[in-house]
Amino acid sequence: MSRIEPSEYNAHFEPYVSMAKGSSVSELIANYSEYLIDFVKHMDEQKATHRYAPGKWDVKEVLQHIIDMERVFAYRALSLARGVKDDLPGVDQNDFAAQHRSNRRAFSDLQEEFEAMRADHNILFRSFDQVALMTEGLVAQNRTTCRSWIYISFGHALYHVQILKDRYEILG
Repeated sequence: MSRIEPSEYNAHFEPYVSMAKGSSVSELIANYSEYLIDFVKHMDEQKATHRYAPGKWDVKEVLQHIIDMERVFAYRALSLARGVKDDLPGVDQNDFAAQHRSNRRAFSDLQEEFEAMRADHNILFRSFDQVALMTEGLVAQNRTTCRSWIYISFGHALYHVQILKDRYEILG
């Protein structure tokens, strides 16, 4: 199957899609899954509450955001793969962040959740055949394909890992 086309997703997600290199779901999983899990697993708990600037999310909040958004993206992919014809709603990341209460959780729990979620989504994404991957539908009134959400999912995580490295000085 060829690389994802810009017509398959809203241009808002281009920064994420461009970070996810590969022409198939198997390539994305092979290229990034272990890397992402290892990065999160080896993050220093000492920096869990670090913010690179006032008003910015701390490391725990960033990790919770990645987890939350990956669940949303996987739900969208699953919905499209299963032929849902309704327009799926958009999500405001700031509304989610205001309610996730990551500060009440152990950092190790967030790390464990990320690893389990990533493994679960890999299984789900590999289960989609070519017809399911190319199934189209609407998300927030934008035409999109199932496979676009897989690219967006990986790209979004990679985007935030880069921010954690550059701005939070998390090594990986």
